[in-house]
Amino acid sequence: PYYTPWGVGRGFSVYGSHYNADAANIADYAVNNYGASVTYSIPIARYDSFNIGFGVDYLSLSLSNDPSTIMRAFADKHGKTFYQIPFNMGWTHNSLNRAIFPTRGLVQNLNLSVSIPVESRSLEYYKATYKLTFLHPLFYQFVGKLHGEVGYGAGYGGFSRLPFFKNFYAGGMGSVRGYDANTIGPQDSSGDPIGGNVLVDGTASLIVPNPLSRTLRTSIFFDAGNVFDTKATKAERDSNKDRSGLRYSTGVEFDWMSPMGLLNFSLAKALNPSNQDDTTIFQFNIGTTF
Repeated sequence: PYYTPWGVGRGFSVYGSHYNADAANIADYAVNNYGASVTYSIPIARYDSFNIGFGVDYLSLSLSNDPSTIMRAFADKHGKTFYQIPFNMGWTHNSLNRAIFPTRGLVQNLNLSVSIPVESRSLEYYKATYKLTFLHPLFYQFVGKLHGEVGYGAGYGGFSRLPFFKNFYAGGMGSVRGYDANTIGPQDSSGDPIGGNVLVDGTASLIVPNPLSRTLRTSIFFDAGNVFDTKATKAERDSNKDRSGLRYSTGVEFDWMSPMGLLNFSLAKALNPSNQDDTTIFQFNIGTTF
């Protein structure tokens, strides 16, 4: 974490992954991804830091025997294997009063990622995201929390739109609870969620006191969000009319700092699902949260 005496950090990564989108409630495709990267973290103020990184990346795409129209058109035009240089830069502000179960502070993240071509078989796209989380004590250990995220992506050069396997997705824990993970927003011609190049997501929560245990946090929430495809064809827009507009939900979440790590559980009610939306009352997650 201290590459220089004044606090510049440097990190290396080598990765290989296989992603089966169908298992994540998305369209029926798979992606194999291999690469390496280096990232620098530069402190610029007490609560602020700047990050920049680049690397080399190989990606191969696998489709089902009967792919949807958007997937078949992409593979016919661009192929299924790609080499590129991923370039990332971002700014982070973090003034939370503690890392686990904070009660006060602000977190902001602004990130830009660009895929730089190195040959004819390269992805050409960019994605930008902004996230904000704000916590403030209200009264008698009640804490208000606001969280929001917006994202935009697009293709450039030979790519007229964001590659479908780089789309944003919404629904589920960490997004709009009460809807199955990754399922709200546009669908492809096979009726499977395909995501979009625009993300809008927000949450307002009331964290309630819990005098019985410091390892359990309970919050009442209201979620709103969806993903959209601003580059969709007229036929794609017509087939997704019922899935446009923001989706809303409300419920309660329990965050437990267990001996195995942080566990998140939610009971949520989807407030305005369309006839095609998949909803669920109970969801859980293993990971981190504010």
